Amino acid sequence: MRQRDLMEFMKISRSTLWRMMRHKDFPKPVVLMGLKRWRTEDLESWLRARQENAATAGSIVG
Repeated sequence: MRQRDLMEFMKISRSTLWRMMRHKDFPKPVVLMGLKRWRTEDLESWLRARQENAATAGSIVG
């Protein structure tokens, strides 16, 4: 997935993507012929993990 596709998929701006990329848990891109691409499976798995963590944190607080 290209950066533009990733931003559209996640509905985020470029600056938000850059901030997210600074976090160690954000999926690393694969470099193909000098171009950064993200694996859809990696992104979906990362998003699921964040949702699960948010649900767990919400149940602890509530």
